Amino acid sequence: MGKDQDFLQAVKDRDISHLQKLLAKAGKHGKTKLLGSSKRINIDYQDSDGMSALHQAALVGSLEMMGMLLEQGASVGLSDNKGMLALHYACWQGKAEPVHMLLQWRSPVSNQSYDGATPLHLACQHGHFDVANLLLLHNAVPAILNHENKTPLDLACEFGRYRVVDLLLRSNLCASLLFETPLDMVDGNTTCLHLAAKNGHVEILRLLLQAGMDINRLTQQGTCLHQAALCGKVDVAKLLLDCGVDVNRTNSHGETALDIVLKYTPCRAAKDLKQLLTEASFAVQARAIKDYFNVYDPQSLTFKEGDIIRVSVLSNKTGYLYYKDSRTDLLFVGINVSVFCYTNG
Repeated sequence: MGKDQDFLQAVKDRDISHLQKLLAKAGKHGKTKLLGSSKRINIDYQDSDGMSALHQAALVGSLEMMGMLLEQGASVGLSDNKGMLALHYACWQGKAEPVHMLLQWRSPVSNQSYDGATPLHLACQHGHFDVANLLLLHNAVPAILNHENKTPLDLACEFGRYRVVDLLLRSNLCASLLFETPLDMVDGNTTCLHLAAKNGHVEILRLLLQAGMDINRLTQQGTCLHQAALCGKVDVAKLLLDCGVDVNRTNSHGETALDIVLKYTPCRAAKDLKQLLTEASFAVQARAIKDYFNVYDPQSLTFKEGDIIRVSVLSNKTGYLYYKDSRTDLLFVGINVSVFCYTNG
């Protein structure tokens, strides 16, 4: 094995003492011996995958080896065959200290690999909160798209990284991502709202809606309710219905969320989704004009005059009243539903 490869192999073996000896031996003739002509040792030697000793040290998260290499002039701007810097590997690995060290040595922060990923993409996808926070403090750009047209926020929502999503939203650097754009309707594109719904991340959906995202935002696949219906996410569908999603909105093929369930959702959840969406299709928002309480069933739905409720009338004799997360079955026998409520607007 040549001397250049020895540095990389020592790091791969996690042999700190051997790396120290190699660096000390090379350093006898001064730091310049590590750089320059072909006769001098190349501390940035790359293997067939483009990995240098610094890449490898960042991957295993060894602060000591990283420090030794950086002190001897290892380049933080060197890319491997995937276009990844040492910082990419440190962010993927997820420990804040190696990331901080590379940033202190002025590593580029928002460089994209050949698949379009920035270090922030990797930190957000894998839920590394402290790393993502460090990157933002060093001016990482959270609106950059990878080659799947996904931002770091999209990946955090897709993989259920609640704390990271909250961090990104609180940073105010993602405001532009929360609003409708013409790109939404480009084939294959999606939004963080759709990704959270598709993967069943209810609490992340709450965060996004609280941040001001339009619950009825459309892509070619439809609204986030379409995604929940397609993937059998009953809890997501319940939340979206409670928050006022338009159950009758159609996708680019003219299908409602209920159509999606009937055609494409073969799982056990399909039955529950069908019932939810069918009832919601016949529901209207209403305001109670008198208090309601069933003295024979204290566990049933209760509301007071002025409360906003949802009324679903399935026939002229039966229906449901919804208030918050509760539902009461009602039998209308000669009693018009307007006794309880009137439509709100």
